[in-house]
Amino acid sequence: LGVALRVAAEVATAHAQWETAVEYRQQLFDFEPEDEANRIELARALAFAGGREDEVVASLAVIIGDRRATRFARWQAVWSAPEILGARPELWSSLTARVRQASPADVEMQRALVALAHHARGRLDDALAEVRQGEPAAPATAQFAFLVAALEGRRGHDAAMVAESLSRALINGGGTTDGKVWQPFAFAEDEPRAQLLRLYAAHGRPRAALELAGKLALSPASTDDPPPPSREGTSETNEATPSDAADEQSTNARQGDSPETVSVVSARPAQQSLEQRAERRRQATRTELLGLLAACAEELGEVERAIGFERARLALTADATTRRTIEARLLNLLARQNERRQQPPALKIDGRLVAAR
Repeated sequence: LGVALRVAAEVATAHAQWETAVEYRQQLFDFEPEDEANRIELARALAFAGGREDEVVASLAVIIGDRRATRFARWQAVWSAPEILGARPELWSSLTARVRQASPADVEMQRALVALAHHARGRLDDALAEVRQGEPAAPATAQFAFLVAALEGRRGHDAAMVAESLSRALINGGGTTDGKVWQPFAFAEDEPRAQLLRLYAAHGRPRAALELAGKLALSPASTDDPPPPSREGTSETNEATPSDAADEQSTNARQGDSPETVSVVSARPAQQSLEQRAERRRQATRTELLGLLAACAEELGEVERAIGFERARLALTADATTRRTIEARLLNLLARQNERRQQPPALKIDGRLVAAR
């Protein structure tokens, strides 16, 4: 029954049938009250349905203020709040007050909410002041450090400062490589190592970017394998879907939109669950990073490695236009590789005495 209710809720959400989605989410909550993902999706559905602000705030407060809940659920609820509450100060004040009442000593969540409330109203400097200064001191957790880095990136701070904050988040996270620490943010943000790779590639540090490839499990495809066949002629079309629009908006944010106009959580997207959005983002980011790694390898003269990264990117790409671009780039790289192989080996003359060699 739980699976059926979840699928029904997702179908209703995909068609923007919010009242129906709320009904199914509520039934699923009654059936599986410990399902944390459903509790957050219920709050989202209530918000999109409209006219039920008290229920929305109460739902979020119960999750964020419950110290027995997982940190995943609590931080995902916090990260979802700007999308759910918008820039309405009365809703933010109500949410923060409820969380403070439920968990008075939980400085981490309270300060995160205050910072995001500032950010939702376009007051990025106030948001940064909240997370970086003041008393009590900022909590030394991976997620809070990640919030600082995200806000600094949106404010347009220099790359060195953002990289330092991302590195601090990794340190606070114990250097985890499985990515679970960052999953609460995955529907709207890339994990720290992915962001660091992007920074290194953009600021002339190709070697540092390539060193992160292994930690992100981004391996080049074998250069001995033939490239994947073209997908032209399949059922895909060039028509933009709402989901594609949301992905494009997310990509634009990563590629340099004005920091003042990009929210920490992207504007209301197509009707998808947070889990679905996270998966789409992971796929898009992986493809993007493989392209950056190919460019970094080529910059360092590692043509064979660049070919491997481009082939791995091609295997993940469905869009026909993008595939043609990658295929053209592969042909260019393969031509360079063949040109190098045809060059005779360099003749080295060693003038030392044989006995001294």
